Amino acid sequence: MVHDIRAFASLPSTNLYAKQNLPQLKDGEVIWAKEQTQGRGRLGRKWDGEEGALCFSLVLKRFPNPELLPLLTGVALAWTSEGYGLSPLLKWPNDLILGSKKAAGILVEGVYEAPCRAYVVGVGVNLSQKAFPTTLPNATSFYLQGKGSIDPSSFLESFLAQFDRAMEEQSSALAYLRSHDFLLGQEITLDYYGEGIHGKEVGIDGQGKLLLQKDDGSIQTISSGEASLLRKR
Repeated sequence: MVHDIRAFASLPSTNLYAKQNLPQLKDGEVIWAKEQTQGRGRLGRKWDGEEGALCFSLVLKRFPNPELLPLLTGVALAWTSEGYGLSPLLKWPNDLILGSKKAAGILVEGVYEAPCRAYVVGVGVNLSQKAFPTTLPNATSFYLQGKGSIDPSSFLESFLAQFDRAMEEQSSALAYLRSHDFLLGQEITLDYYGEGIHGKEVGIDGQGKLLLQKDDGSIQTISSGEASLLRKR
């Protein structure tokens, strides 16, 4: 896939720019902002592109299975991380974990209105931050994992190559996801269509769905949601 990159000094949100300009954007095009002032993560959480972060959005106009997009994007980030000598894990469905802390997040948004239908894959990566506020105790960066300051342009180019690989080798990518599952065997809570459910995460199936063992021993297959570790009292 060809990935033309549009770089900006500052944008409110790369996802918002991509959605507002879809007719002019090509399949595979990337929107990269060196500063992002109104970025969002999943569930409407704020994700600003402060100094040291890499924030970009990838436009896809042809992709048959959107449920796989955050998972395959996460695998591409993990493969990129391995190129920097790190040992990543993936927290279903959309977080890159380094040293048991979150180093990147993914937000996939669909646009279904005419004249253009597409998926916008927003990615925020903590590259060179040297510290995080106390309100983000579970955040980390490549710098804090001992990799120094990383050139964002080089990282983006490496990621795009790995993203294309994940698209072409989806079975292998999902197998990698299952073998690098941060939540495996842990008690978790899950926001599932507004319902709070909990149980033990016992794996991810071949289609990328999370397998949750409930208190009665039954296994529930989860296609989407927000998972977090259960705080034990």
